[in-house]
Amino acid sequence: MKTIVLIFFSLFISGVSLAQQPSFINMDAKSKWNQNYNGITKIKVSWENPSSSNRQERQWVEEAIAETWERYSNLDLYGWMEADSYTEGIRILIDDYAHPHTKGLGTQLDGRKNGMVLNFNFYGNFKCTSYSREDCIKFIAVHEFGHALGIAHEHNRSDCLCDEEPQGTGGGYYVTPCDIDSVMNYCNPKWSNHGSLSYYDVEGIQTIYGKPTGKRTDDRKTYTNGYLSIVDELGASQIWENLYLKLGNTQFLFNINGTNKVEYKEASFSTSGNYKYEIYSKTKRTDGYIYTGYGSGTVYLDTDKSYNLELYLSQGGYSGGQYGIYLNAEEK
Repeated sequence: MKTIVLIFFSLFISGVSLAQQPSFINMDAKSKWNQNYNGITKIKVSWENPSSSNRQERQWVEEAIAETWERYSNLDLYGWMEADSYTEGIRILIDDYAHPHTKGLGTQLDGRKNGMVLNFNFYGNFKCTSYSREDCIKFIAVHEFGHALGIAHEHNRSDCLCDEEPQGTGGGYYVTPCDIDSVMNYCNPKWSNHGSLSYYDVEGIQTIYGKPTGKRTDDRKTYTNGYLSIVDELGASQIWENLYLKLGNTQFLFNINGTNKVEYKEASFSTSGNYKYEIYSKTKRTDGYIYTGYGSGTVYLDTDKSYNLELYLSQGGYSGGQYGIYLNAEEK
C-alpha cells in the first residue's frame, strides 16, 4: 500500500478558550448507538400495538424518518414490524390519548417496552389542530426520533437563551451553535421546524453517526466519488476516549470505551486535493488521569481512490498530560 505524505504538526493548548475549542451537539455520549464494522449504525424499530386501522399512520412515520434522520446520515432504521417480548431497539407504543414522548435518550430505549409513545388521533389533552393530521404525525415523529437517536432538547442549552423551561436531560456534547431552527428546539417559531432538519441538525447528526455512504440495501444513498473510512480504537492504557475530527468540511465524533472499543466512520469526497484536518481528544487512562490532545495537518485525497485513515499518537506519546495526534492515510 502507498502511504500518503502528510504535512503535520502537533500542538497542545493549555487552558484553551471556549471559542477555540470544538463545540459539541446537545447529546449524551452514553446514549449513542453503536455502529457496525462497516460504519453503519443499524437500529431496529418496532411497534407495540400495530393494527390494520393505523397502517397509514405508521407508514407516515416511517416516511418521515427516511426523509430526515436516515437520509442525511449513516443510519439504517429497519424492521418496523410488531414487537415481541424479546425485541431490541426502539419500541413504539401508539396511544391516542398521550402526550408524545420518549422514556430516555438513544440507547436508554434499547429494548425498552413503550420506549417511545406516539399519538395518531389526538383524542386526549394533547391536540394538534393547526396542521393536517399527516403533518402533525410526521412533525412529531421527527422530533421524537431525534431523542431516540440520543439528542436532547436544543432549548435546554444555556447558550440558547430560550424562554422555554428545560425538559429532560441536557445532553453532554455540543457540535453546533445554538440552533433556533432545530427540530429539537421548542423556541423555533416553526413548530418542530415543520418536520425538516435544519442545516445544523444535519451537521450534528452527520458528526455523530457519519454521512450516508451508499452501503444501504436501498437506493437512496449512492455515491460515485472518492471514498474513505476512519477508525479510532481504544488503546491498552485507555479507559475511554472522546475524539472530534474535522477533515475538510466534514466532522466526525468518536466515543470509545470498554464496551465500544472500536468505531468506524465512512465518508465520500467529490474533489481531489489537499484536505486540512484538526483533531481534539480527551481520554481517561488506567492511571486515573484525564489527558487532552490536539493535532492538525493536511492529507491529499484523490477521487479515483479509496483510503483507510487511522489516528495515532505523535512521536513521544504522552508527556505531562499532553499529547499530539496525527492522521495517517493509506490507499485501499
